[in-house]
Amino acid sequence: MHGDMSRILEKIVPSRDAWDFWRIYKEIDLRQFAVIKIGGECVENSLERIADDLSDLYKLGLFPVVTFGWGKTLTDRLAAAGIESWPVNGDRYTDARVMVEVEKIAGENGRYILTALNERGVKARLIDHTQGTIVAEQNSKPGYGTHNGVVVDIRPDAMFNSIDEGFMPLVSPIGISADGKKLYNINSDTAAGMISRYVDPVKYISITASGGVRNQAGQIINEIVLKRDAEKLHSQGTLYGGMEKKVREAELSLSLRQNGDDRSVQIVGPGNLLRELFSYKGAGTYVRNGYVILRKNLEEMDMASLRGMVERKFGEELRDDSFGDGPRTAYVERNFKGTGIVYPDPLGIGIPYLDVIVVDNGFNSNGLGSDILSAIGAPKLFWRSRVDREANGWYFRISTGREVFDGADGHSYNYFWQGQFTRDEKEQGLRFVQRKKSNFKQPEISEPQHLLIT
Repeated sequence: MHGDMSRILEKIVPSRDAWDFWRIYKEIDLRQFAVIKIGGECVENSLERIADDLSDLYKLGLFPVVTFGWGKTLTDRLAAAGIESWPVNGDRYTDARVMVEVEKIAGENGRYILTALNERGVKARLIDHTQGTIVAEQNSKPGYGTHNGVVVDIRPDAMFNSIDEGFMPLVSPIGISADGKKLYNINSDTAAGMISRYVDPVKYISITASGGVRNQAGQIINEIVLKRDAEKLHSQGTLYGGMEKKVREAELSLSLRQNGDDRSVQIVGPGNLLRELFSYKGAGTYVRNGYVILRKNLEEMDMASLRGMVERKFGEELRDDSFGDGPRTAYVERNFKGTGIVYPDPLGIGIPYLDVIVVDNGFNSNGLGSDILSAIGAPKLFWRSRVDREANGWYFRISTGREVFDGADGHSYNYFWQGQFTRDEKEQGLRFVQRKKSNFKQPEISEPQHLLIT
């Protein structure tokens, strides 16, 4: 197992990220690892690369729920047979004649993927409509055909039993009526989104030939925070057609999930599956809800809970007066999953100091730290961090500049700033962090933690 993990690390930069996610995945219920949807064009043109990545996951003992589409392949087949079908709000008009071809191609693509996995030593199991996993009913809206379905339930037993028995489940996105008498064509993004609602995976990944959501210049959008970006992207015309469908289904999936704020959907290209699963910054588009951050005066905070969060993350004891030396503002996730504490203007020149930013256990790597910083909303911000903190990797990425200094407690610190600081502002900030006492009675920690704190 360790050798397999080391080989995967060679594919991912930075490799430290991979070990971080490996620890996360080993702590969760194996059924909740990931849902992966493979687009039809990728099944046709890129299956070898995708199967290689799925094989790596299998060797690590990780079993994603996999589903797939057929897209252009079915379009070409219908055209060759003289069967009419057309797009309807991101779905495909499906009558009885179209449904016959859908059922055929679903079986063919499922067996194609299954064979590619078996050839790599992966024990996989094709779950089709006969297992009754996707329960659907007729879409009654005008313009849809007699076999366009709306998913009303997911029965996960076949998927979960496969995982429990050491098989990777491969789910065909064909719905079946509750009485088992009628089949429905289900958009594969819709199927994946609804499966995710029931599985609640740490990662939900849609593999598409486009590699992600692209802006009007053709560049991949790295992140879409739905609470902040969705309507703007729609109004700009950036989201349309199949890509709009993917983002809408991601939005629906996250909204229906109990842990939707803590989860994400990644839209990526073939060959980037491992990078998306094992790194903080993938190659495609990262879609998430965005957290609700509340602004409070520090006096309104439950200080015992705040201190408890910090101390259990670090294994260190805070000084009794660590939150008592000056006016401060708290930026708190509504369910207290994380918080940031800010001195509004310690230098008297309108630049806030970030004293603490902490994300509680189980909520790392989900964008919460970024949302707290966005809520602070300062064009200029500065902070410090001991050089042995693993959070420095994130600080390096988000900061404008950095200097290293030796603190009065004998430890070396990084002094970070964000925004365009003048030389005088940098010097004033440096003098402030040099004078400031540590927040901890005993700053040493037994092992690095994923805590963002100064």
